[in-house]
Amino acid sequence: MNLMPDPTTDEPLSSTASRLSISQDDAGRSQVRELLMDDASAVSEEDAIDVPTQHKRRRSSAKEKVHKKKLKKKNAVPSLVIDLKEGRLPVKNIRPLILQVFNVGQKQSWCKIEHPEKVKNVCVCFAHGIEEKDPIKELPFIQNFTNVIKSVLPGSKDYLYDPLNTICSLPLTKNEKKAILDKSKSEKITIKDLLLGEKQLQELEYPTVGSKTKPSPTGQSRIFALDCEFCKAENIHVLTRISLIDFDGNVVFDELVKPVEEITDYVTKYSGITKELLQDVNTSIEQIQQLFLETVFQEDILVGHSLESDLRVMKIVHEKIVDTAITYEHARGPPSKPSLRWLTKTFLGREIQAGEDNGNGHSSVEDAKACLDLVKLKIQEGRCFGTNVGEIPIFERLTQKGVKPFLAAYTPQASANEVVVTNDDDIVEAVQSHTADLSIIELKDLQYNLQWDTPSEFYDGILDYNVTEAYKRTNSRLESIYKLLPEHTLFILISQSSNPTVMQKLRKIRGNFQRLEREGVLDLSQLPKEESWDADKSDQLVAETTKARESLMFIKIT
Repeated sequence: MNLMPDPTTDEPLSSTASRLSISQDDAGRSQVRELLMDDASAVSEEDAIDVPTQHKRRRSSAKEKVHKKKLKKKNAVPSLVIDLKEGRLPVKNIRPLILQVFNVGQKQSWCKIEHPEKVKNVCVCFAHGIEEKDPIKELPFIQNFTNVIKSVLPGSKDYLYDPLNTICSLPLTKNEKKAILDKSKSEKITIKDLLLGEKQLQELEYPTVGSKTKPSPTGQSRIFALDCEFCKAENIHVLTRISLIDFDGNVVFDELVKPVEEITDYVTKYSGITKELLQDVNTSIEQIQQLFLETVFQEDILVGHSLESDLRVMKIVHEKIVDTAITYEHARGPPSKPSLRWLTKTFLGREIQAGEDNGNGHSSVEDAKACLDLVKLKIQEGRCFGTNVGEIPIFERLTQKGVKPFLAAYTPQASANEVVVTNDDDIVEAVQSHTADLSIIELKDLQYNLQWDTPSEFYDGILDYNVTEAYKRTNSRLESIYKLLPEHTLFILISQSSNPTVMQKLRKIRGNFQRLEREGVLDLSQLPKEESWDADKSDQLVAETTKARESLMFIKIT
């Protein structure tokens, strides 16, 4: 039989073995063994060549996959996934979101950031006045925002808190509170650190109309404590005693005053004034005003408790005020105020206004000295003494973690991490000139021209109440700010979307009514209806506050 090798088989082992397997003699067997050994060797060598080649291929493929993953991760674009439940999102929730970006806080369930490692910067911008009815029409800038959130500004049922302050403050732990109090006591302050700011003077309704204190001829700044006593003439307050003491407690003047108006109630229990005391008094309020303006100058600091009432009746305008009703806080916190009697007993350990119990009334000299001593104690114990320490600036917490923040603010004097601005164009310039990880800014042009807020005294931007033009300017500034931000910045625009002016008017009526009631100068039958306070106005205030707290948030990663 003629056996032919398989032409499709290239391997020598198979062809030789088929050809020689029929041999039966010893020589043939030996040849087969030799060929098999040779073939085995050939197979072994071939395997030795093929295996590393296959292994190389696998390693190259794995490297290629790793490279692709790294490249994909490198080129990944961060994005937001917003998952909201029903109702409005509290604006205060932005605070923990900021902390999350800088790896200081926990992840937020309502906002998931895809590829969060890419987001290195945050910019929070307040621009109040973007209404819900048609925001894109007024501000084309926001048309590219896919995440538009109905939100609610911080506040209570009848009070609206400052949202910027809320974002900039963080709740403290017990250990942090103790550390802050200890640190506060070690840090020296002066009485200038306790002065009311411009915004506080406005909110507390310190008078802006009347005789202004004049510049000092010497340029020096002195410290006085002031207290006044009042009686009732129908439904108004009239000045009947004024006491001014210097920083050492010496009485500068203590004068009884005879009002022009007929006194209808001496309110002796509180004022200490009787008909007999004023019987031979001829000093008029005009003479007191002149005496005051000749004694106290623009540079001098006035210390007192709720001095807005005293200055309003005296028709005196003075800006350098230390108010112990603000410097020390009520246990419930603002807007509640502590009484001077409670403060003096709690912190100075002495009783004042004892005449209130026996009918002899207050002593204005005693009250002025109590205010002065409270301020001296505050300076000695530190800024946080007598306050409800419960918060820390977010900037302080983040700075400790290496985050570089800045705040562009309408303030007369900048503190750490703050930039003073006097108009919205300054805000844009501040964003352009400052390199920061966290920027918090507030545009005021639109808010002021809508008359939703009273312009700051040092605001020098356009104020023509042309709302259309104000929208255009605000839109242009928002576009400029957005373009200046680094790539992959988390940009958050927050805007009060409802007019707060009715709420503000009601709060002013209530505040005035409560002041008259507290001071005992209140006759409901003689108060005009629009100035009285009742259950209907109280309900209206709650409704208007709810409305005023409505806001919009626009969130996007650049």
